[in-house]
Amino acid sequence: MTVLDQVLQAEAASEAAIKAAKDAAAATVAEATTAKDAAIAEAKTKAAQTVADATQVAQTKADSEATTIVSAAEKEAAVVQQVITAKADDLTTSVVDAFKAN
Repeated sequence: MTVLDQVLQAEAASEAAIKAAKDAAAATVAEATTAKDAAIAEAKTKAAQTVADATQVAQTKADSEATTIVSAAEKEAAVVQQVITAKADDLTTSVVDAFKAN
């Protein structure tokens, strides 16, 4: 084997090694891109679920607070109704007493 043959053989081996390295790099980039896309999709799915869960928790809390407010308002309304009824009874009694007095 001559020196020229050795140089040509080394050049061919070098070109093959460069091609193999480029192919490996391309495969690595493709795998990384696929992994990135999968991670983004998973993150979006988890974010959407987190939003849905937070929405449900917020709705449950709002419903609970609304129920508490309605209950308190009903109690206050019952007290006001009792006071008005008592005043109406007093007024009725006063009118009847005044009518009887005349």
